[in-house]
Amino acid sequence: MSKGMEFSEGYYPLSLVKSILSKNLNPFDAYDELINNPNKSFIPNFSKFISAFQEFLFFYINEEKEYIFKQIISSKTNNVNKFLVLLNLKIELSGIDLPYDLIIRNLIDQNVPFQEFREKLLENVHIEVQKVIRSKELGSTNLFDLKKMRHTPFVKYINQILEIRKNEFEKTVIYKISSRESLSFDVSVIIKTYYGDKISRMLSLSKNTQISGEKFNKFLFYASKLNLILNVEEKNT
Repeated sequence: MSKGMEFSEGYYPLSLVKSILSKNLNPFDAYDELINNPNKSFIPNFSKFISAFQEFLFFYINEEKEYIFKQIISSKTNNVNKFLVLLNLKIELSGIDLPYDLIIRNLIDQNVPFQEFREKLLENVHIEVQKVIRSKELGSTNLFDLKKMRHTPFVKYINQILEIRKNEFEKTVIYKISSRESLSFDVSVIIKTYYGDKISRMLSLSKNTQISGEKFNKFLFYASKLNLILNVEEKNT
């Protein structure tokens, strides 16, 4: 199964290979069964067998894509990861947290053939990303990991996303609430923004909160480090 390596059924579950080749077991389920083998810690060179098995799966999946595609479609379980692996989209879609199960199910319901599925899926992801960008809802861009997106076709949206994140933060009002006894700041809305959420996590703030002047100064400090301006208004009490 692998260059320079021989494996015997006595130690290794070679029956998985046979089951895949005879099409009694799909390669994804076979791999799950292998890595969850309860006896793996007692099998010599098991990690090498896994590597060899992965190599075998790579070539098998590449040769039997359409057959595996039909198998996945017929399954009623959540197969998002299997689809992305089969269509070689794991890297291209990294950094984008969308409801892929719904997108894929919609394409299946439209009877999109295997030959067009990858292209159609990418088209739909672009459409969904554009919807998020147009909506400009507070915190909506939280589903994007820009660092991962830099090496994908979706890199073209990064500047727009950064602009949305900056604008939503700087346009959201923080109300200053002062009285003779105390001074506090209402950050309950701004922590719903992308940067506000990040800063609130650093300061361990609750979701619906008013913070003290001391906490606010820390909030201001982190915002300035990100070159962000706070929009503070006095609230009449």
